This record gives sequence, C-alpha cells and structure tokens, in this order.
Amino acid sequence: LQRLRQELEQANAQIGALEETNRKLRQQITNMEQNKQPEIDHEFPPLMGVTQTTKHTNSQASQWAHPLRNRLKKAPVSPETQQRRIAAAARAFQLPSETHGFQYIYVPSRTRQPTGQIHSNLRRFGVDNSRVLDIQYPSRQTIGLLVHNDYVSTLTEKLKSININTINFDPLDPKNINDPKLKDVPTEQKQQLAKELHYKRAQRSIQFIRAPIKFAVARAFHTYGWITLDGLKTVLATKK
Repeated sequence: LQRLRQELEQANAQIGALEETNRKLRQQITNMEQNKQPEIDHEFPPLMGVTQTTKHTNSQASQWAHPLRNRLKKAPVSPETQQRRIAAAARAFQLPSETHGFQYIYVPSRTRQPTGQIHSNLRRFGVDNSRVLDIQYPSRQTIGLLVHNDYVSTLTEKLKSININTINFDPLDPKNINDPKLKDVPTEQKQQLAKELHYKRAQRSIQFIRAPIKFAVARAFHTYGWITLDGLKTVLATKK
C-alpha cells in the first residue's frame, strides 16, 4: 500500500509539471502573437497604383480553412418559393377537401419534350411544379399532367392565359392506339390493350411520386380502377 501511495504521488507530481510546462508554452505563444509585427518587404515595394491589402494571418479569414462553412451558404429563397413552401406545409394541417382526388390534365404537344424541359416551361408559365405529380405521354402529341383536383382550375387558367388549351383525351379509348402494326386489330382487342397500357402507366407513375402523397394517389387510382387491390397493398406496404 505504501508503494502505491508513492507511485501515486510521483504521478501527480509529473502531471503537475506537465501542466506547468503547458501553461508556459501557451503564454509564450500568446506573447509571440501579440508582439508579432507585419512583415514589410523593403527590397520589393508595392507597385505604383496598386492598393496594398493587409494579409490576414488568422485562419478564420481563409476560405480554404473552412470549406464546409462556405459550402453551406444557401442561396436566398425567393418570396414566391417561400410562399409555396408555407402553403405546402399548411396543407398537412387541413382536412381533405370535398373534391379530394387526382386527375390527369391533357394538353397538346408538338414534339416529345424531356420531363425536365416540361417542368422548366411550366415554371415560366407560373405553374407550381410541386403540384404537378406526374408527367406522361399517353399518346402521340399528348402530354398528361397529374394534379390534385383542387389545383385543376388554377392549372387550366394559367395555361389558358398563354393560349394553351386542355384537350379531351380518354386514355381508355381504343382510338388512341396509334401503332401502325395494330391497324387491323379488332376494336375489342385495342380497347383491352388501351386499358393495359393505362394501368401500366398508372403503376409506373406511383413509383416516382414522393411519399406520403404517393399513398393518397394509389388509393385514388384504386378507386378509379386503374390499379388492382394487390397493387394498392404493395404500395402501402412501403409505408414506414
């Protein structure tokens, strides 16, 4: 026991000596920083007409010392974007409207545009892209925009203001099967094919819709008969 006490006293003494050494080193560093004078190059004075700037020796002034700090600077949010975010958050605290449900709005398209380009154009037209849940081409020169029933009138008005009129399009109509290879196929078979294609598009669109909206869309599609009960259960099974 006496030996352990001696070893403990020696350890405490060493710790005290290290702490004293550390304190002296810190004091020396502080004195050096306070007494440090800016270096002036007398042999190479600054050029005439060039403003000489003070060199910052502190690492806080370097953009390379804090790459994450500079990277995390966010671009200012526009008032329109902020308002849309507030409206989207507020909808989570509201009861479902009487017109609850979703539908496709169909508009003509001269050429087949990439989805990103369609979103860019809709943004220019003043359309809130967060309300457009899916974009598809159900037939040649036809674009389908999936939106909530509450946004249908707003979307159609914005499109109409720039001379874009919606069209009456029935994806289940066999007349919309435009494949030349199926020209001589009976109407009944075309009608069945139109249903199958529409059901596949509905299932595919649900996969790309973000949660939790996708679950509401899946329930609506099942109500419309666009997906089966097993298909609905498969989607709902992904809910965490």
